[in-house]
Amino acid sequence: MVINIKKIFELLFVVCGLNALNAQSVVNETPENFKNKLYQIMFQQRSANGKYAAFKKVYEKNSDTLVLAHATHRNAVIWEEGPVSNFYFTSNNHLFYQKKNEIISYDVSSKTSESWKDITQWQYLENEKIFVLLQKTPQNSVVLIIDEKGKVLEKIDKGQNFKVFGNRVLITSESAGTYLLTEYVNRQNKVLYNNPNKIVYLLNVSDKGVVFKEDLGNNKSDISYVNKASKKKISISDSWKHQVDQVETFFVDDSEKILFKTGIPNEKYKKEFIDIWYGNAKDLRTKHFDKSVIPAVVVWDLIENSVVELKTDKCTAFFALGDNPKLLCLDEFKYEDYTGGQIPYAAYTYDLKTRKYSHVGDIGSRMFTDQKGQFLLARKSNVWELYDLQNAKLKEIAGSQAGDAVFSEDSKSILFEELGHLKIYNIATNQMRSLPTEYGYISEIVNADKNNLGGNIHLKKSTVNLQKPVVIKLTHPQNYSTGISVLYRNKIINVERKIPQRITSVKWNKDVSQLAYTVEDLNLPSQLRVYDLSKDAKITYDSNLSDPIARKIRSEIYSYHNAEGKTLNGVLIYPVDFDEKKKYPMIVNIYENQSKLRNQFLMDGFAGSTDAFSIRYYLKRGYFVFLPDIIFDSRGTGWSALDAVESGVETLRTNTAIDFDKLALIGFSHGGYETNFIATQSRLFKTYLAGGGNSDLMRSYFSFNYNFRKPFNFQFENGQYRINKPFKDAKELYIRNSPIYFAEQVNAPILLWAGMTDQNIYWEQTMEFYLGLKRNDKKVIALFYPDEGHGFQKAPSKLDIFTRVSDWMDYHLKGITTDWIDKMYKER
Repeated sequence: MVINIKKIFELLFVVCGLNALNAQSVVNETPENFKNKLYQIMFQQRSANGKYAAFKKVYEKNSDTLVLAHATHRNAVIWEEGPVSNFYFTSNNHLFYQKKNEIISYDVSSKTSESWKDITQWQYLENEKIFVLLQKTPQNSVVLIIDEKGKVLEKIDKGQNFKVFGNRVLITSESAGTYLLTEYVNRQNKVLYNNPNKIVYLLNVSDKGVVFKEDLGNNKSDISYVNKASKKKISISDSWKHQVDQVETFFVDDSEKILFKTGIPNEKYKKEFIDIWYGNAKDLRTKHFDKSVIPAVVVWDLIENSVVELKTDKCTAFFALGDNPKLLCLDEFKYEDYTGGQIPYAAYTYDLKTRKYSHVGDIGSRMFTDQKGQFLLARKSNVWELYDLQNAKLKEIAGSQAGDAVFSEDSKSILFEELGHLKIYNIATNQMRSLPTEYGYISEIVNADKNNLGGNIHLKKSTVNLQKPVVIKLTHPQNYSTGISVLYRNKIINVERKIPQRITSVKWNKDVSQLAYTVEDLNLPSQLRVYDLSKDAKITYDSNLSDPIARKIRSEIYSYHNAEGKTLNGVLIYPVDFDEKKKYPMIVNIYENQSKLRNQFLMDGFAGSTDAFSIRYYLKRGYFVFLPDIIFDSRGTGWSALDAVESGVETLRTNTAIDFDKLALIGFSHGGYETNFIATQSRLFKTYLAGGGNSDLMRSYFSFNYNFRKPFNFQFENGQYRINKPFKDAKELYIRNSPIYFAEQVNAPILLWAGMTDQNIYWEQTMEFYLGLKRNDKKVIALFYPDEGHGFQKAPSKLDIFTRVSDWMDYHLKGITTDWIDKMYKER
């Protein structure tokens, strides 16, 4: 479909009266009401001796203010400084941090400092207790290795770049027209190779060698490998004809082979005037790949300097998992029917020696592997299956309903994050033991190393060191209280038990003997707390102490039932400076489960529960805000939402301070769809506001979602809309839950908005609902933003939509007139 942008703008200007060049609500500067003055505490660290804490103040647009404070004295700030980017506490209690191109080392004990200027790159190797700095001046470019006291251990002149791999630092430098490749490890510096060509990128390193990209000149490059012992260099161009530009590399098994994932030019490619979509296609997401490049997976044998190109007719994804001499190979599309978000994969192993595939089985799409790459754990049909890839064995693991799992670093155990328990499975004995955490609380291991290997495939190398304390964050799924426990020496230690506040971030030191975590509540700004294994938790810092609003915020939880008797909850938040003798308008903000926001601190600026809606802003301006829960059932998404929202609002009738003649309903995305539907059926609300929402479920069901890169069927049959039936089996249900079919029943003014580059909910769904309302002479204004997608990113757009939503609320609930809305009520 060709979109005539000029015609669209003409339509918007004529029928919506929203010429952005002269609209009254559009302002160039953020007004005071929408400015972000509050901050969150993030990136917290503690000094090795536990006496000091450092963290960043994170605002809406930046996170550059570093705070150094005493960890054991509440709100005892030593200094604040900005703008600061990265920072690290060292083992000798020095604080290293970066200000623009300067690295500063501050000794918190002596309060002295030293600095290095003109730094373009730097990194801290905690285990090695060293820093690596790349210093560039007009006279020289130097790589410096310094210890935690700032002493220079190594200086490499004419350094080009460096890259850290575990405990190794690989450095490239220039010397007399050639390029040196140097490795610094275990406090020793060793030149590995003197290369005639410039080394432009360091790709990977093993005990035996280094692989890198070099510039051959004339816009040509090559991938080369240097053996550390023999100093011999080989290049992939000796064995493979294709020019390699972008590449991922993974050493396999004994480090004598490398798995390459790259792209090669499609010599047969020519831009066609037609794009053919077949009815039996299972790989539709590849429609959006660059057809001028063909994905290629190859194994480079470093001993024979030979290349084997792995054919993708059997598999679409290959993985080198570690010490395993076999590759994991998946067919992502064999069972794809576009009706579900998670489908099983056909899995194989590929033996690099025999060059043969072995069928592992059909496995679940949530996969986890251990450090060594021996095991693959997958959840399929609510059962955990463990595959021994080296020995070609499969067994089911009984007794776990967890959704996530973590291997021990020694690959002997698997930890399952259960409700009320942490379960530990012994792989050798098949025995499962259970360690109670908190009854009714969901467990999450937060200090596990969860490394995503698969891109859009859920394959994680998920490990934790059981010789150190295991940190477990706990969350109650109903009342959203939280806690922290530590598994240490086979015992569960409680750090925070069942606190009503929300724990938002947990950090730990190297040996996990110290924790630093943040806590907040609806009216409690971010608070930094610290904990040692041998001491009780302490409050270190209270943020936003000058905020006059937070501690005035009052809320209540209301329980109610929908028509089918299901218990739901809603959060009613009171206006600031509430006076029980007055009546206040109320805004109902919807999505799905919103009672989980009961202990989330209310930020200012453009922060809110959904797009275009800041709760704090409206509380300050004399509005109630209600956040009801919504659940879905066989009646369909829209009717279920209508029932839940109206039942929740009716429960509030006992609150005499709410003016039930002045209610607004607002939602965005799925909440926008729900608002659209409720507007066609309800008589409770004086006005509605809906952004980025569907209006025609049939049209949406038969659309292609460019955000997920697949047909949108799955979102209805097994996704967020929860209809759980294909259209052919439930046509009436789809139609009965589509707002567009009831546009004539809307009885209150409605504001709609959408971003015209939205790849998730196509913007014409909003246009369709607007046209349906207009055709039925309803009071409606639609706002379309040409350069925004699903969730606005640009400051002018955010300011505009927040301002217009505010105008709309005030106009319809407080009688404050605004010219751009007045146009909707005037006769032409």
